[in-house]
Amino acid sequence: MLLRKSNPLAPFAFPNSVSNRVTVLQDFLATPRALSSDIQNSIYDLLTHIWTQTWIKPFNLPTGDPTIISLALSMLQDDGSFKHPKYTTGPIAQLEYCIRSLFVMYLHTQVSTHNSTYTKETDALEQWFTEKHDSTLNSLYSLQHRASSIATVTMALPQIWWLDRQNFDSLLYQGETIHFKDIRNMLVILEEQLLQCYKQDILFSTDLYISYGQLRDDLTNTAVGYSFIADPKNPFVSKRDQLMEHILASPILRSKIIAAETPGGHIHWNKFILRQWLHQYAKFHGLLLARAHMLGGSPGRGTEITAMTFANIPTSTHRNCVVFGKYLAMLVTYHKGTAMTGMEKLIPHAFDGITSDLIIQDLAIARPFAELAAYICYPDQPDIGQVYREHLFVNNGKLFTSDEVSAIMISLSEPVVGARLGLRSWRQVSIAFKRKRCTKLQDLIDVDEEETVDALQATHSRQTENRIYGLSPDALSGVAEDVLPLYLDASTEWQIQAMAVPGGLGLPYTECVSTNFSALVKAGHIKQPSRGNPNGPIAITTADLEQLGHNVTEEESDTTLFSIDDPVDLPRTYMFYCFYDPEMLTSLSASSTLDWSHQDTDEDDDVEIIAPSTTSNLDQQYTNQDDDVQIISPPTSPSSYQQHAEMHKEEFTLSSDDDPSSDQQEETPLEAMEQEALHGLRQILGNNTADWSCPEQKDAVLATLQGNSDVCAILRTGCGKTMLALIPSLLENKGATVVILPLKSLVSDYIRKLRKMNIAFEHYTGKDTNIVTGNRGLIIVSADQAMTDPWKQTIGKIYHGGVGVNRLVFDEAHLALTDEDYRATLKNIRQIRIIPVPIIVLSATIPPTSETALATAFGLTDDRITIRMSTDRPELCYTIQQASSNHNETVQSTVDVVLKETKLFTAKDRALVFVSLKEEEGHPIANALDCDFYEGGKHLSDTDRERMYHQWIDGTNKVM
Repeated sequence: MLLRKSNPLAPFAFPNSVSNRVTVLQDFLATPRALSSDIQNSIYDLLTHIWTQTWIKPFNLPTGDPTIISLALSMLQDDGSFKHPKYTTGPIAQLEYCIRSLFVMYLHTQVSTHNSTYTKETDALEQWFTEKHDSTLNSLYSLQHRASSIATVTMALPQIWWLDRQNFDSLLYQGETIHFKDIRNMLVILEEQLLQCYKQDILFSTDLYISYGQLRDDLTNTAVGYSFIADPKNPFVSKRDQLMEHILASPILRSKIIAAETPGGHIHWNKFILRQWLHQYAKFHGLLLARAHMLGGSPGRGTEITAMTFANIPTSTHRNCVVFGKYLAMLVTYHKGTAMTGMEKLIPHAFDGITSDLIIQDLAIARPFAELAAYICYPDQPDIGQVYREHLFVNNGKLFTSDEVSAIMISLSEPVVGARLGLRSWRQVSIAFKRKRCTKLQDLIDVDEEETVDALQATHSRQTENRIYGLSPDALSGVAEDVLPLYLDASTEWQIQAMAVPGGLGLPYTECVSTNFSALVKAGHIKQPSRGNPNGPIAITTADLEQLGHNVTEEESDTTLFSIDDPVDLPRTYMFYCFYDPEMLTSLSASSTLDWSHQDTDEDDDVEIIAPSTTSNLDQQYTNQDDDVQIISPPTSPSSYQQHAEMHKEEFTLSSDDDPSSDQQEETPLEAMEQEALHGLRQILGNNTADWSCPEQKDAVLATLQGNSDVCAILRTGCGKTMLALIPSLLENKGATVVILPLKSLVSDYIRKLRKMNIAFEHYTGKDTNIVTGNRGLIIVSADQAMTDPWKQTIGKIYHGGVGVNRLVFDEAHLALTDEDYRATLKNIRQIRIIPVPIIVLSATIPPTSETALATAFGLTDDRITIRMSTDRPELCYTIQQASSNHNETVQSTVDVVLKETKLFTAKDRALVFVSLKEEEGHPIANALDCDFYEGGKHLSDTDRERMYHQWIDGTNKVM
């Protein structure tokens, strides 16, 4: 808060010693090339000074301590009230941790720089980090005790209200109705997304699988690095290179992963593709973590499940992923009571069937490849590789945060359950269902009567409220036969209630899918609970089994994924149609063997692929009448060119299918891609004989379509740079192209042209009602909007949500170099790449000497492709006149030139007058010419600018 421009602490007077240190830090932060060490030292100096002071209480304030004042202000709500004390305990704990960490650093610094001892320096510092002394930390301790006390004694109305008190199928949670059948269906969707991501994105659509029987896991082995995966008695150690061996054996995958090979055998890896794979691997782990959390019995806490390890590490020789007989279980380390009890508590949770087998397959097959990819992509960051070698769930080289896990869970629950169930809310809702629908298992550890194993897994109980938790690591092996089955049963009971195939069956993940649940129940592999026990779990009925997954289908069929805002802004329904022309249709083979009933479709887009009949042309097949979109059903015998499209789609998704007997081998993928791109160009231009404007345009479009690297395309005005964004948006049946434009006027111009060409697109404006899905394949956004948090959330949701994003295209990229000194957005433009996709930068005016600066500004990769043509414009004529020192004379001279030229204008001609001085030149020239003055200041609204632009375009005002 001390650094904010609108400093909320400004009304409070602080000593000059604080103000001066704040000024020094601000100066360092404002220096473009300031050393990070200087900034760190300045922060260290400021905080040390603040936290080793006795703050005097002013006469009109309860405290003079800036830390306490900042804490109080951060608790203010929009209506002027303060948050409930229970919400302050977290921020206070974070501040306490920061202060203690800083003092540890202070001690090390003092000892090393003053040749002192830790005892001496600790004694000197003691009053600032212990209670009962007047210090910032003591004030925080007091506030923490008070907030905890208030939170404990404050009574609150229940957040859960049961609507069905017989079967406990429905409840109200914070006013939202939640049905248990919707939770089941949500888990079905999670299962489908998880398996699709693993098989397609992680294994490249292969059938790699390691079979195993009874796994060995020595629970008493505390050696660093030990895990059941590394145990030589298990079949994994000798098969760690399966995925890499398969990639190298497949020509298509090999060409994607390996950029080049030298005659000496040295391999140059395609780091861009490897980073993409690691990003998909993080997506897979996010879904896997969410499933483990939701189905592992009563849920643990976010910070505990995200930090779990599958191998012993130096700081903790008790790994969190272990094998108990036929069960794979996670031992969630409960940290909250460690400081009070002096030892950790471990809470056993059994994984469900799918999660169990996927974790084993992941650690055995995919994890070794992830370690290699991390080493190649981040050779100078060994900590990243260590995360992959030790932790169960990894998010792109780091651990998941609680907020990230909550976001994943909300994205799953909100569309199906109708409520935003993150970590906290899922914890409360799932425990409510579990207590009513599952057996109350008596806790065998000596606690009060109401303590159950279920409650211990949830790290809370009805009466003791988080004081007794789990098992100590030393007790694990000694009490396993008595206690552990109860913990595992608590998990499997919940899994059965959720109609997820439980763990412990020893089945591969392909046989643990929800569609097999009913068969496994009938075969006796899953024990069906009985209705006879009034205190036991609720039985699953035949109707429950039949209903599983049905609501998902109903909701999907009722969901409108896009709406038509404008008659010419059409959905992506015709994108494959542009591949055909009349000459091609006459050569269709009547014996085509392509089966339309098995064509891959993108359900997320909610559109059909349109293929032409043999008797109609484009205008007859696709019409726009009464603002409605006419959807044409496919014929029974499509052309062989559709096979080109399918082959091309598989190439983009890194398919491992490499059939040498294919009839398409006569035409290379690049040639097929070029032909498709040319047909797309002709469709956009509405000209069946159109060709590339220049070889450079063709090369740039193909480089963009291949998607292997960043592209820098310098093409002169009129050569069709826009096609680098439009053609891919038409050809690709999945994934969106995002066009980022640095000027609002450019956004308006793009939208006008896209509507004129009947190109489907979405325009992100940042307004609450502006929902962008990516389903139309083309998204337009301004550079300013692309730097906002709502946009980052939107594009992240599109990228992770199944639609996908294929590339970012930035037009007029030279503005990042010419305007960055007064536009903060352009100064930090490299921050637009928040997802691992290529960036395509376009310009007509970048000289060769500025290419490196441009690449640095956008953070382009080293393997970028640069396509350049001469930017000479021979049709342009420049007349240079000496400017007068008198502004009035300059204005009059400009007006004379414009009036002379406009007399020769045709209906299509327009004039733009650019000025550098708003008041001295802009307004006087506009008034003399009786035209609009388009400016970027606050004097004009966006509506005014839009009006001026369109009146200039349509010729109402030919001069601007």
